[in-house]
Amino acid sequence: MVIPFCTRGSWRFVGFIFGAILLLTQFALPQTLVHAKLLPTQLVILANENEPESLRVALHYANQRGIPRSHIVNLNLPSSETISWEDYEKHLAIPLKEALITKKLSGIVRVIVTTYGVPLRVTAPQQSEQEKAWQTDADEWHGAAMDFLKDIHLELLGILESIQKETQSPGIAFSGNLGSSRGKQKNILTQIETTIRKIHAQLRNKDASPVHQDLKTQFFKSVLQFEGLSAYHTFQGNPSTLSEPVSLSTGQLHTQLKLAQQLLSLLIQHPTKQHRDWAYQLAQRFFGLRGVFRLSTTELDQFTHKDAAASVDSELCVLWLDPREYSPHGRIPNPFYAWHRPQQKQEDMPYPLLMVSRIDAPTPDLAKQLIDRAIMAEQMGLAGKVYLDARGLKRKQALGYGDYDQSLRNLGTFIENHTTYPVILENSKKRFRHPGDAPDVALYAGWYRLRHYEDAFSFNPGAIGYHIASGEAISIHRPREKGWCKNALERGITATIGPTSEPYLDAFPKPSEFFGLILSGRYSLIEAYYLSIRHVSWRMVLFGDPLYNPWKGVTLATLPGLQQSIPEFTTLKTLPLAPSDMRFPDPIQSAQTRQTLRERLLSQVVPLLNSSS
Repeated sequence: MVIPFCTRGSWRFVGFIFGAILLLTQFALPQTLVHAKLLPTQLVILANENEPESLRVALHYANQRGIPRSHIVNLNLPSSETISWEDYEKHLAIPLKEALITKKLSGIVRVIVTTYGVPLRVTAPQQSEQEKAWQTDADEWHGAAMDFLKDIHLELLGILESIQKETQSPGIAFSGNLGSSRGKQKNILTQIETTIRKIHAQLRNKDASPVHQDLKTQFFKSVLQFEGLSAYHTFQGNPSTLSEPVSLSTGQLHTQLKLAQQLLSLLIQHPTKQHRDWAYQLAQRFFGLRGVFRLSTTELDQFTHKDAAASVDSELCVLWLDPREYSPHGRIPNPFYAWHRPQQKQEDMPYPLLMVSRIDAPTPDLAKQLIDRAIMAEQMGLAGKVYLDARGLKRKQALGYGDYDQSLRNLGTFIENHTTYPVILENSKKRFRHPGDAPDVALYAGWYRLRHYEDAFSFNPGAIGYHIASGEAISIHRPREKGWCKNALERGITATIGPTSEPYLDAFPKPSEFFGLILSGRYSLIEAYYLSIRHVSWRMVLFGDPLYNPWKGVTLATLPGLQQSIPEFTTLKTLPLAPSDMRFPDPIQSAQTRQTLRERLLSQVVPLLNSSS
């Protein structure tokens, strides 16, 4: 059964809880400026000493691209495609960091290239006894919060019913009834928020009669329980404010709410008994029962390591973060993503984030051909046709199925109007599925046949393409694997993208963004990829030579041209700075700075709790 894609934002934290490292990046970090295109000397090649062919692939890549042999790191890794989280840290992450520091490459290397024989997937961590105990405690918080939330919803529904009887306006209905409200509630927060909006809309224009004043008082009491001090912020500026006086000014309250969010993020990343006590106090005081419910939900996911399995490559992106700085659970917003940072100085990197690409295929020879075909296409040009397999879906919401479908059509329009490549757009449920349906492929993007490669494509040297579906890179070495990546690599594709398990739809780069960037000729394969994916420490894998740039020195895509056909580019004032041109923080120095910032932030917990008493 196909697992539906989630079209919402990051699952790393729920609601107001964001990764502490991302919140700390508002502070200046010491940085080393690198202004140059991506150079071979900025790459490190990772090989597996237990797989002889791994080193041969690494040496072939180093020779072909002029990468110093001293930039090959050969580690003692399992020969299987899967590595446990514990072995990943012990045998891969820690030794790789030590090797980079010993070789004096820590401040130079921007890209890690994994090769044939290096594990593809990393499993979720094993749950410790302490985590089991914390899970039990979080479950108790979660259950208690749910019970109180049901009671609050009952109170709010009663208030809404009273308003309707008082005003005799049966046309304004409320969700459910007082009896059914005590039943199972799958979306309790959404239901309460909807009821609050309905009551607020009714009360704010009512007269000042004693009945309505009593209803307002009851209403705000319930909202205060639900939202905590953030309730005052909710009703700020309303013509008929429903809130009671608070000793804090609007500015002070906003500052305290922001600080509480930052502290919650930090405390949950460093769980101790004291930190968890503080976290629940902050959540209840500033964000009410909604905050407690969200905090306990996040803890349950974190302590059970839900969604913690990842691709090795995506996990290596955050190699320079201390494991205590982020949770394996979920995913981290990618600071390289061009549309994440329209207001941020483009030359600034918040922390030393690495880019990772994989030169791997079902056989060592095929892996080497990824390099050879990329170089051939750079020398001879990438010839062929563009195949786009849309489904005729209408765009209904951002990052939904229709949005990605429209992205394919927009890309087709751009390529037709601004390049000489023939475009074959399939815009129905029909797919390119039979042999001979898609010959002479230069570029391909489409969907949706889950883990069942259809042998319709003949790839030209240099061809780039990916199939938007779950689990297309679960394995590339199993002989009978049917996923897209293994089979496309076997049939001669030069670069492709796929997930090692369910990634949710928005983990894929939008075709119009990824191909729009690479067609500009300004970015190598790996830079176009990291400028167009939304998350790291997750499940996606880029297969191909990271230095590959088939349109280097050829301007097929300019920003004005892209803006004519692809709406996403209209939000950019310039084409984004390449990651290799951004300031790269020194990993050791910036880690020390982040530690100092964390300690400074933690020192504000007790004063904040006391000030809001």
